[in-house]
Amino acid sequence: MVGIHQPRILLPADFSQRFDPETLTLILRHEAVHLGRRDNLANLFAEILLALMWFNPLAWLARRAFRTDQELSCDSRALAESAGPGRIAYAHSLLDLSTSNRGGSSSRALACPWHSMSTLKRRIKMIDTHHPGHFRHLPGLVLLAALAGAAVFVLPVAGASNPEPAQTAALDKSPAILVRIAPKYPAEAAEQKLEGHVTAEFTVTAAGLVEDITIIDSAPGDVFDAAAIEAFARWRFRPAMIDQTPAPTRIRQMILFEMDED
Repeated sequence: MVGIHQPRILLPADFSQRFDPETLTLILRHEAVHLGRRDNLANLFAEILLALMWFNPLAWLARRAFRTDQELSCDSRALAESAGPGRIAYAHSLLDLSTSNRGGSSSRALACPWHSMSTLKRRIKMIDTHHPGHFRHLPGLVLLAALAGAAVFVLPVAGASNPEPAQTAALDKSPAILVRIAPKYPAEAAEQKLEGHVTAEFTVTAAGLVEDITIIDSAPGDVFDAAAIEAFARWRFRPAMIDQTPAPTRIRQMILFEMDED
């Protein structure tokens, strides 16, 4: 699977001839799990965290474990209703594709390759030994509860050490637009040759993303609101700086909707 905004599953030209129908179904089911969970988007965030923590060896180990767990969980979902012969054929397909890919180019950083040499041994072992059950979820639930409990005690202490909210501090730098996406002109408005504007207020996060979009003013009516919100959501900013630290900021922006004279 490749792609972030519109992820797609890429298949070799001879895909339907290489395996039997049951194995083909299992392979596609595996990739469908990646697709449904938008794993490439999760991989993007993982790569960003790795870039920020590149100097920490644990970050590289965590990224590798994260990607391995992705493949193992997709295998588990794909094989949930498969009997012994199907599992054996699935394991053989892993070996076949991994062997045929030797010497080829490495996969993209964000892509979810179905055959990966780095996870091959664990995936084949899981096919033979993995038996999902409710008990396996218990350690994760315990850890989640522990983290939630820790947050209850940590958050009040953090707030007491900094009684003044960040919004009251003076900005060192205001947000600056890095990526401005032009809106799509609504077809109905174009047919009627309508022009207008939309003014919106939104939060620029510390990561430079746009959240909590609110329309402040628009004309005519609600004709251009949806197109403006869709465009604003894709804008990217250099975040505001408070005490040399990126901080969320609430700002206003306007988009004009005008027809070309020609």
